[in-house]
Amino acid sequence: MFKSAFIRLLSKREKVLVVLLLWTLVFVGLNYLFNHLQELWGDINAERRVLERHSVLLAKKPQIGHRLKTLLDHLDPEKTVSSTDLIAKIDAIARAAKLSPDINTPRTQEGEVFNNHSLRVRFKQASIADLIQFDQALKKESPYINLDSLEIKSSKSDPAQLNAIFLISSFEFKTTEIAQET
Repeated sequence: MFKSAFIRLLSKREKVLVVLLLWTLVFVGLNYLFNHLQELWGDINAERRVLERHSVLLAKKPQIGHRLKTLLDHLDPEKTVSSTDLIAKIDAIARAAKLSPDINTPRTQEGEVFNNHSLRVRFKQASIADLIQFDQALKKESPYINLDSLEIKSSKSDPAQLNAIFLISSFEFKTTEIAQET
């Protein structure tokens, strides 16, 4: 009764405006619902792709475990070096090559399975023979200690002597549980 009395009181123009307002509200509501559903569908598809990648990795678990076991058989986790061991080994190698190293503090990138340590070593006023001897001694420590980059410049005070910067890296196994799981 109230509805019909209310509608009778409205003019034709007001009735059109009320209908337009109602249709606008319906359109805005449907637009919001459509955008929300579209976003939800995108999230569902993204999660589906992640689950597919995970299922592929899970299907390859025996192969990955076998490859990891093969690699670990070639590497002795006891021979991997910590950051402090790296400094001590580099210092010993340099002193054996008759060099005086200036060793920076190592940077460590921590991972789940191993830590990667990088170290900058500088030599001032060194002979080429001593630097070659140092490089060859580093190669004997491979794959546990690696030379990432080398920069050599002649000394300004004595061009026969060289200044060198070695960027050396090593890795350290955190645990061997992964090898035991496979």
